Amino acid sequence: MDYGDANIAAIGSLLADPGRCQVLTALGDGRALPASMLAAEAGVAPSTASEHLARLVDAGLLTVERHGRHRYFRIAGPEVAELLEAMARVAPPSKVVIQLDFLRPAPSTGTALLALALILGLAAAILWAAGALNARTRE
Repeated sequence: MDYGDANIAAIGSLLADPGRCQVLTALGDGRALPASMLAAEAGVAPSTASEHLARLVDAGLLTVERHGRHRYFRIAGPEVAELLEAMARVAPPSKVVIQLDFLRPAPSTGTALLALALILGLAAAILWAAGALNARTRE
């Protein structure tokens, strides 16, 4: 197969950035998404996503659709989708990272738990005292 004067390295350098790859992967199902959603998918700041998107559009890997004030980005065509699929077949599996941040108490949780313990302790003391008083009045 003859690739002629194709500058494969130019595409390779674009795809060498994990953020840009995340953007392309997010668009791999054919949907058109706004930059804000793509920034979240890639885990980058909106300004960084904007730079990534501009480079991918300039390279012809993405197209932009305007709907009013909003711009939606989409994979430029079946060739780009095929490129992504081919790369996914030969790429090593990515590491899956599971974040269990929800198991860590928030900084204010300790204070809230202390306040709750004090309230419950006070309530128990009041109930005990009321029970003791009740027992004395029965005698």
